[in-house]
Amino acid sequence: MRQVVVWGPAAFWVAVLFFLSEWEPPGIELITVYDWVVHFSLYTVLGFTLAWARLRGARYHHGAFLLLGIALGLMDEFHQSFVPGRTPSMSDVFADAVGVILGYALFVVIFARWLDSRAVAST
Repeated sequence: MRQVVVWGPAAFWVAVLFFLSEWEPPGIELITVYDWVVHFSLYTVLGFTLAWARLRGARYHHGAFLLLGIALGLMDEFHQSFVPGRTPSMSDVFADAVGVILGYALFVVIFARWLDSRAVAST
């Protein structure tokens, strides 16, 4: 059960990303900036879930989690090359990577502050 708590949010979010990657756009070309924001936002959430796994017990180096998130973004773009109406792009990979890194870093900082405030309150 502990592994579900640790890895469940990340596994769920990867499934969401896979589902969205399978989705064919409705014939409307996304503006590049909007597409970048979507990729950035979705992968920021992935960064949060990976940081959750790290801080809840998965004891690997932070870099391993960041590399995992970036690798998932690369695999997502590769997967999109097989989906009709979708095309992979390096700008999407970049947006995914920046989102993972920022989401991970924000979660670590916020969670660390929360833990510090609990420690101070309990003393």
